[in-house]
Amino acid sequence: MVENNKNYLEFLSAEEVRRIHSESLSILEETGVKVLHDDALNWFADAGARVDFANRRVRIPGDMVETYMAKAPESFTVHASADGAADLELKPGKVNFVTTHGIPFVYDLETGERRQSSCDDARAFSKLSDSLINLADAYCVVHPLDVQNHAIHAHIVHAQIENSGKPIKGRINGKQIAEDCLKMAEMVAGGKKALAEKPILHALVSSLSPLTMDNVQIEGMAEYIRAGQPVNLSAAIGAGSTGPVTLVGTMVLLTTEILAHGVLAQIIKPGAPIMYGSASSTIDMRNASLRYGAVESGMLSSAVAQMSRFYKIPCRVSAGATDSKMLDMQAGFESSMNLLMAALSGASYISNAAGAVDLALTASYEKLVIDHEIISSIVRVIRGISVNDETLSGDLIKSVGPGGQFLTAKHTFSNFKKEIFFPGLVDSGPYQAWEGAENKDIKDRAREMVKTILRKHEGPSRDEKLLKELEAYVKSVDDRVVA
Repeated sequence: MVENNKNYLEFLSAEEVRRIHSESLSILEETGVKVLHDDALNWFADAGARVDFANRRVRIPGDMVETYMAKAPESFTVHASADGAADLELKPGKVNFVTTHGIPFVYDLETGERRQSSCDDARAFSKLSDSLINLADAYCVVHPLDVQNHAIHAHIVHAQIENSGKPIKGRINGKQIAEDCLKMAEMVAGGKKALAEKPILHALVSSLSPLTMDNVQIEGMAEYIRAGQPVNLSAAIGAGSTGPVTLVGTMVLLTTEILAHGVLAQIIKPGAPIMYGSASSTIDMRNASLRYGAVESGMLSSAVAQMSRFYKIPCRVSAGATDSKMLDMQAGFESSMNLLMAALSGASYISNAAGAVDLALTASYEKLVIDHEIISSIVRVIRGISVNDETLSGDLIKSVGPGGQFLTAKHTFSNFKKEIFFPGLVDSGPYQAWEGAENKDIKDRAREMVKTILRKHEGPSRDEKLLKELEAYVKSVDDRVVA
């Protein structure tokens, strides 16, 4: 979406990055990871890892880790799912923002009451994500609870395809769920071969901290990788609970877990596109809850971005969610602070960037568009200050001279749209104008913007036959008998 100017926010020195890498290699070789997937034990063994089948323990030599991680591509693209939408280009230093995901509750747009998420919410949020220019995919934010659990993934993918042309984010929890998401993407792409040649689907693979590789995650990951679709390898470590309380200790653990998954991805298919990812943060030691809005979360994002550049692969971080239960000053400063740190660090894919409150348990329509305003201002920051003969303005300053003005200068009219970010929700007018506008605050204006977008949204141009086939497929998943 926007290229970082290479002046990254970094908390680690080059030597400290190497120490994290070295410590992670030592843990993988001496302690190893527990692997809960039977076939994966054999895949690791065949590739040269030391496997204790009885205890499901896999120890990976350091040179094997480095050999396999070197096969991962430095950059890749998740393509738009319909004409007219932008591709999602993933590479170190190129920053993309996307919404929150998997949220079970939502603040109702009309009543403001907290309730369970629904498929109607999924469709509405996909429309918002599709319409907001600085969101890179159109994930539907919520985990709808008005359909059977075994079919939620199909409704999530369907909401995206139906309402957006942006890249599709699928789910990966087991072979069947992965196959369903891939099948729906194949229908859009025009078959398995077309999907493999031009991926439009990606998904998150989660480690099970500490040092465990989950069965259903590996099942789904293998399906995506064989189909040529990118996967985001990610750890959600709570510093002080599922990982060391020190930030660098958390970085060592998550790096160890990502490297283990990365090696397996390259064993399954050399050259598989992967991301080094984290949604890790500190915990509140008073109640043991993971803190999404903690300042340390932004610091970890910076460290994750540094490690991803060391491994020369894109990265995913989590920034933008807040621990606050409402749209208050806490929500504003937690979201903006961590978003800015993640972006200035050069993170490739910033998830949870819009729409989440309440420790990422509740979605807010209003917060999604407010967060997008924050993101848009950060995009301006990342673009930096352009220095050339035109922008230096020396000749202009000389011609205006002492006591003059620049408001009516041709130079001003030629450059102000390129130089100045114009927010859509921020109130920057005089008091009298605000008072005449019924004293609306930013939440009121955001609610109006959401309603306007939903009313005017036009979905992507899709073939009617395809839409009917997708609808029928989702119904078949609904009707599936699950043991």
